[in-house]
Amino acid sequence: MTAIRSVFARFGIYWLILACGAGQLLAKVIEEYSLDFWVYHLAMTALLKEGGSPYGSYNALPGMVFKYPPWIIPFFIPFGILNFDVAKFAWGFVQLACIGYSAQWVLSRGKSPFASFFALVSFWWIWAYHFEFGQFSLMLVATALYWEKNRSSQFRSTLMVLLFSSKIFTMVSLLGDWRTLLRKRVVFWVVSSTFVLSGLVVGVLRYHGRDMSLVGLLQAWFDAAFSQNLLRNEILRGAHNQGFTAGLIRMLWFDSTFRFLEVLVFLGLVCVFVPFWHFASRKLHVSEQWAGWLALGVILHPLAWMHSYVFAFPVCGLALGKALRVGKVGWVLTGFFGVLLVGLNPPHWNEFLESLCMRSWGVVLSMVTLAFSTESAELAENTLRVSG
Repeated sequence: MTAIRSVFARFGIYWLILACGAGQLLAKVIEEYSLDFWVYHLAMTALLKEGGSPYGSYNALPGMVFKYPPWIIPFFIPFGILNFDVAKFAWGFVQLACIGYSAQWVLSRGKSPFASFFALVSFWWIWAYHFEFGQFSLMLVATALYWEKNRSSQFRSTLMVLLFSSKIFTMVSLLGDWRTLLRKRVVFWVVSSTFVLSGLVVGVLRYHGRDMSLVGLLQAWFDAAFSQNLLRNEILRGAHNQGFTAGLIRMLWFDSTFRFLEVLVFLGLVCVFVPFWHFASRKLHVSEQWAGWLALGVILHPLAWMHSYVFAFPVCGLALGKALRVGKVGWVLTGFFGVLLVGLNPPHWNEFLESLCMRSWGVVLSMVTLAFSTESAELAENTLRVSG
C-alpha cells in the first residue's frame, strides 16, 4: 500500500490528466457517428441477421464498404450482435485499452515517465481522430507490442500476422523480424487459421441459405478492397493523406486511378527506408528496433490518414526518452520536434504542412533521434574514458 501511495504521489497529476483525457475520448465516441465503425457494424449485422455478404454496400456513401479480408471478419462478429450504440461504446473501451497498453509498453521500454506522458498527450488529436472514426489501427499496434514481449510465442506471432494482413501495405513492418515470423509452425498456423476463420464466415452465409463458396467470398473481398477508386481524387491524394507514397504522387500530379503507379512508388520507398532502418538500428535494443519498424508501416502506406499515425507512438515516445537521457540540446530539440510534428494539429496552416507530409517527417526525425543519439552517447562515454 505504501508503494502504491508513493507512485500516486509522484505521478498523481499525470493519472488525473490521463483520466480526464480518457473520459473525453469516450464522450467523443458517444457524440460522434464513428463512420468507419458504423460500416463494420452494418456489415456484421447484415451477415448475422440476414445472411447478406459483409462486402455489400449498405449505405449511400461511395467507397464506404467493409474492406478487410474474410479471416478478419470473426474478430468483428461479437460487436455485430450488439445494438449499434452499445457496440460503439464497447469499441471505444477496446480502443482505450489499446492506448493504455501501448503507453505502458513505451514506459516499460523507455524508462522515462515524462517522455511517455508527453508523447501520450501530444498524440491527443491522433487518438481523438481514431475514436471519431472508430478505426481498427490501434488494435494492430497493441497486438504488435504484445508480440514483442514474447516473440517466440506461436500464438502471438500467428495473431499478429493475421491482424496485419488486414492492412496489406502495413505488413512492411513485419520485415523487422521476418525470420521469426516465417518459422514453419507459424506459417502453418497462419494458413490454417486463415482457412478456418474464412470457412466460419462461409458457414454463417450458408446457414442463412446463401450459396457462397470460399472463392466467391474472396472475390467479393477483392472487389470491395478496390472500391476506394470510387472516392474522389482530392480525398485519396489530398493533404490529409500524409504518407510519403501519397506525397510523391501529389508532386507528380497523377490521379487516383493509377493504381499500378501507387504500388511502384510504394515499392521504391520500401527499397529506400527498409535498408536505412535495418542499418541505422543495428546498435539499438530489439524493442527500439521494433518501434521503428512499426513506424515504417505508416509513413510508407499509400493511405496514411491521421488516425494511422498511432503506429508512430512507440518510436516517438522511445526517441524522446533517449534524447532526454543523452542530454544533448540538439537531440532533445529533435526529439521534441519529432513528437510535435506527428501529434499536433495546428488549425490555420495545417493543410499546408500536411501537404508536405509533416507527420511522416516527424516520424523520420524520431527514428533518426532514436538511432543516432545512441551513437552520440557512446562517443561521449569513449571520449571520457580516453581523457581519463
